[in-house]
Amino acid sequence: MYKNIFWILNLFLLNIISNHTYAAIVPITAKISQPTDSVIGFSYKKTKNATKRSYFQMNLNAQGEARFELNIEGATFVEVHHGYQTVFVYLEEGDDLNLMFAGKKLFETIQFEGKGAKNNNAWAQYRQQFRSHDQRLYEGGYIQIQADAFVSEQANLQTAIAYAKWVDQQQQAQIQLLNRQQTQISPALYTFLKTEINYSNATNRIVWFLEHQYEDIQRSKKAIDVLRSVSLRKKELLEHGAYQNFLKAYLLYLYLPEDLSRQKVEHPLYQIASQQFTGKVKYFLQKELLYQTHYRSGDLDLGQKHFATFSNENPYPKYTEEVLSTYGGTLSGLESVAAPDFDMVDPNRNLIALGDYKGKVVYLSFWASWCKPCIEGFKKSASTRQQLQDMGVVLLNVSIDKKESAWREAMIRHNPTGINGLVLSLEDISKKYDISSIPLYQIIDKNGKFAYLSSNGQRNILDEFRRLVEQ
Repeated sequence: MYKNIFWILNLFLLNIISNHTYAAIVPITAKISQPTDSVIGFSYKKTKNATKRSYFQMNLNAQGEARFELNIEGATFVEVHHGYQTVFVYLEEGDDLNLMFAGKKLFETIQFEGKGAKNNNAWAQYRQQFRSHDQRLYEGGYIQIQADAFVSEQANLQTAIAYAKWVDQQQQAQIQLLNRQQTQISPALYTFLKTEINYSNATNRIVWFLEHQYEDIQRSKKAIDVLRSVSLRKKELLEHGAYQNFLKAYLLYLYLPEDLSRQKVEHPLYQIASQQFTGKVKYFLQKELLYQTHYRSGDLDLGQKHFATFSNENPYPKYTEEVLSTYGGTLSGLESVAAPDFDMVDPNRNLIALGDYKGKVVYLSFWASWCKPCIEGFKKSASTRQQLQDMGVVLLNVSIDKKESAWREAMIRHNPTGINGLVLSLEDISKKYDISSIPLYQIIDKNGKFAYLSSNGQRNILDEFRRLVEQ
């Protein structure tokens, strides 16, 4: 029944699209010979912390060409779609990339020119040499693991000792290729591929156990060192797909030789995640289990048993919000999460803090002078915001501008309704509220804890705020 306010207000109150704080525009030109479709599509995460991928599509002209721009954050991989084919392209800020391929053979014929071509040629060589189109999925407790189909075939056919040797040889060949490419590619791509190689091969070692899980595998655990050259505590790698895949694979590995296909296996997996992992990695795995269990099955049991403890202990608001976004109001009776306090200065240079408004319902709006969606949001919701203020809701407009002069000029120009403040520490507020994109909105109840609006499409937003005010 309840959802994170970021989703609610974007979809129903403001009807605008978020823009990332540090987004950059990358131009791309596509040239397709003998196209099989009239369009070319792109799927990617606009921000590193985005939970969903954005999709962008362009029509091809009569010559099979399209020119367009993508907003990206830092270095990212973009899925290129044409017809029923897909390939990944690597982009960095400052790139200006040309893609050329035959319509019927995207994966086999794609070529690159322009800035960013060297990176993509290296990525394509690695992918074509060591990756396949076909993927094999393994699952336990609604946690899914991906592996290349040819890796699964080798794991199925070979003994543990022979397979471990084969994986080692594959890893050495991949590292040798990467070292040959090092002077031709960017440091960011080199670091990415090094992580990819180490952790995808760690996952590959676990694949043998997933292929042989109904056999006596205890002896084989000595033959295959799954933790060779990798770590379970690299929180800085948690946005890397290969590292996430490895962590989930290792979680299943720890559960073996118990039957991964049995019902309610998510419960013992949650206990293993809580006991065998630490720090942000632990909370990531707990979040994945809570989120995936309900998202894929609708089962409430795991969330009802563990969410209260998880939300109180987990210091990463984004993970709590992801869980709430799928469970909604089914978790509304559980203890909510306290909103971190922070300091600002108001237009008169007086020091104010979120804690000053305890006992009132606070509607936080994180924005900046340069954020067009933020400004549009203020304009489109002006009437609603005024009604909220009139009923006693504190509208706290929190600017993350680096320059005070830009903030003051924007307030004069746009005059957002409510109390305006400039944060004193951008780094501090970004960590406390996990700000990866703006506009970002939060509701704080009278007790200083996060509150959530109903996900019911028939709800009345003003009535729900009024109930919070009257509680």
